[in-house]
Amino acid sequence: MYSKLLADIQGTPPFLFLKGNVHLLNEKSVCVVGSRNATIDSMKKTEKIVKSLIKRNLVVNAGLAKGIDTVTHKSALQNGGRTIAVIGTPINQYYPKENKELQLAIEEKGLVVSQFPPCNPVYRWNFPIRNGT
Repeated sequence: MYSKLLADIQGTPPFLFLKGNVHLLNEKSVCVVGSRNATIDSMKKTEKIVKSLIKRNLVVNAGLAKGIDTVTHKSALQNGGRTIAVIGTPINQYYPKENKELQLAIEEKGLVVSQFPPCNPVYRWNFPIRNGT
């Protein structure tokens, strides 16, 4: 299942691997991007922004890296919002390891998306490839 917007992009991966609420792919959403080495101030500001987006009934998308991505998903879940994690690993892998519980929570209350088959190993170049989609 592809979202309407993603289906129109040239070079999309042939398959997406999904865990969670697939219907979120067709909802209005906003991507949040930021540093892995985020300051306390930037994380607090991100929490405020995410709360505001959730109040507007938007789905919040981010990777699942440390820093801003982690704060984005946690804030969405803590405020009853919907969130999508687009990961750079196969769907059955957890990176960073500290975010395993967060990824599992997103699978239950949101959606985790990967373009990498579960049988694939994790390569560092997966992350820039993921960023292109």
